[in-house]
Amino acid sequence: MEYEKHFIPLESDPAIFTSLMHDLGVPKSFKFIDIWSLDADQLHIIRSETQNPIEALVLILPDCPAYTEQTVEYSIPKGDILWLQQNINNACGLYAILHCICNILATKEIDLGSFMDGFMKEPAVNHARYLQNSPELETIYHKAALSGSTEPPAAEDEVKYHYICLVRRSGCLYELDGDRAGPIYRFNLADDEDILSKKGCDVLKMYMDSCPEGSFSLLALVNSS
Repeated sequence: MEYEKHFIPLESDPAIFTSLMHDLGVPKSFKFIDIWSLDADQLHIIRSETQNPIEALVLILPDCPAYTEQTVEYSIPKGDILWLQQNINNACGLYAILHCICNILATKEIDLGSFMDGFMKEPAVNHARYLQNSPELETIYHKAALSGSTEPPAAEDEVKYHYICLVRRSGCLYELDGDRAGPIYRFNLADDEDILSKKGCDVLKMYMDSCPEGSFSLLALVNSS
């Protein structure tokens, strides 16, 4: 795909993701946290500490066979899932955040007058243009991209890692990736199943097991209120 706009890639740091999300207009009660293990005992501790169900994850993955060789069937979403085609190079971290926010929070929960407030009030057909043409977004994002602990690559560089979102919406587990051709429906989730249930973990392990030597990271979006 030929991109007209390029962004510096985000560092996979929950503090950076959280700060960017707040600057976009998400309430301070929401934050990203690291998930270090999919072990059942560790996930139980995380659920106990957050007290609220985990509704969205951001998986940071290297080039791996399960991603590059996967044949995906795109079905009509079983609900009002919002998916965004990525049209800004190296901005997959931003699109993962947007996929989390837009499918968990209602417009009324977003800070009035913020970037996200304006974005979520736009018709879906305008979303791509809204993201690509927003000086406000570019300023907010640039601040986050330069706040990492390592020297960031150039915006036009090819990077080896990619960000995707897993989200629960309308009782379903979806995988949202702006580099795909649409939202990927994975499973139905029971009322007592959150996104880190066995079904969600199976999707994560599908990627991780295909590249045992690869470096994966996992962030969860939680509400601490």
